[in-house]
Amino acid sequence: MSLIGPSGEAAIHDTSIELSEEPLENYSDEELIEIYEINETVNWIKTNDYHIIGLQFPDHLLPISVRIFKLLRSRLPASNDDKAVEIYLMADTTYGSCCVDCLAAQHVAAQAIVHYGPACLTTIANLAVYYVLPRLPLDDSSILQVATELYSGFKASLERDKDTEDGKELQLVLMYDVGYHWKVGKSFTLHSSFCCSQIKHLDKHRPNAPLRPNLNDPTVDVDSPVIDTSSYDAILYLGPCSRRLTHIMLTHSSIPIFALDPSSSPLACQSQVPLAKKLLMKRYATIQRARDADVFGILIGTLGLKHDLELIHRTKSLIEKQFKKKSYIISVGKLKPEKLINFIEIECWVLIACPEHSLLDEGISVTRSKQFNVPVITPWELDLALKGSSSIRPRQWDGHYVLDFDGLISIWDKDRCDPLVGSKQSKDQDATDVSDDDDAPVYSMITGTYKHRKKWNTGTSQNCKCKESGTLTIRDNKQELIKLVNGAASEYALNKRTYNGLEPRIGLDHPSQMEKGRFGIAQGYGDDHVPGNP
Repeated sequence: MSLIGPSGEAAIHDTSIELSEEPLENYSDEELIEIYEINETVNWIKTNDYHIIGLQFPDHLLPISVRIFKLLRSRLPASNDDKAVEIYLMADTTYGSCCVDCLAAQHVAAQAIVHYGPACLTTIANLAVYYVLPRLPLDDSSILQVATELYSGFKASLERDKDTEDGKELQLVLMYDVGYHWKVGKSFTLHSSFCCSQIKHLDKHRPNAPLRPNLNDPTVDVDSPVIDTSSYDAILYLGPCSRRLTHIMLTHSSIPIFALDPSSSPLACQSQVPLAKKLLMKRYATIQRARDADVFGILIGTLGLKHDLELIHRTKSLIEKQFKKKSYIISVGKLKPEKLINFIEIECWVLIACPEHSLLDEGISVTRSKQFNVPVITPWELDLALKGSSSIRPRQWDGHYVLDFDGLISIWDKDRCDPLVGSKQSKDQDATDVSDDDDAPVYSMITGTYKHRKKWNTGTSQNCKCKESGTLTIRDNKQELIKLVNGAASEYALNKRTYNGLEPRIGLDHPSQMEKGRFGIAQGYGDDHVPGNP
């Protein structure tokens, strides 16, 4: 089936946020009250008896942040009241603007956060959140017409290729940007005679429900059912070009995906299958590069999400205890190549972030990834890179992609329960010698050569009598001399550098005599001019 429309490649390259054509400053107070749910927010704060509130705004909403603050302030108890409510404006988020900035909330001891703008809706660990999502314009009739044409054309294409039975009804999953949450459900319900029998409206989140309205009741959470899309025939994504589309392309690569941008003209669906294949091939090449690394940096891309600390500790354990490599945990705030380039000892970065920020928005474009010089991968890609070459039940990549924390932790829990894999992990952690397989060179698919891996955190390092890096140690079982790296990765890299800075010359030079220094300003010191000369 051929569909004429804008290229879906823009969904990978474009990371901009769609803004309204009308300047935000031109909105009246009545419009702000309705669009940004001022009354609903006030009721939520009063109902839950919160006294310290943080208002988190993305950069493009900062021009109206003060007006929203004043509208809320006028409806909440003042400072001279016993039930006074403190409100703080939070901008310049620590990490991505789609995530709740729990770190900034801790600085003001906030009890709850009101999050404005696009959101990834990732579950927060211990903070109440009220999401005020954007309301993007949507033409119901045009969208329904294009969706119906997509269904008819896709069904005819499958019947022509003999991929489905004649007369069989297809099932299409409708996924949409959070900016259309206020209208999509109603539109497709009212027009059920056209599309609802084929396109399933699956409510992933109740957007405006607080993640934890009562901190004393840990059982209250968002209704987030796990959706199995394997039984559906295709996915229709409704929304502008964004990181969310890239996320869907990776995690649902087994079924066709069609993207429809309501803001484009003319409206048309574009198949994302070719781009999804290119994206998977690029990520596979990144995994091969990560497989050659011996020193990993665990990069903190978010804090406060559910299971984030557990995932960090498990990632460190996977690197050091199971595969005897070196890792460092580093937090640099918002990710920039200029920050990461300072850690030249790191050969591969593992980014712990929400699903929409895990891939750095790079898509199939290599422009930004090349700026980081070393591969930046997700914890799931790290698992594939390390366990793919394991001698005990190696991990085979079947195209399945996991970006959410819960899914990855559940997979690791299953591996731990596996008697074969679990026994291998316990033996690795209790090992006191280095096997012949560890000494054998490994083949790199990137360089096309063999290389010897550096050995970190090995059991024999405990028997080392010398504290310096790269000393000789006796192997316990065969009494052979082997060379091990017992120091830190930074110390090892320092010894391998050709330039180590200025020569210290400690104890070689005599100390200088204390003398009177120069005085004056840079324009002319006191001894710059000889008396009598200009």
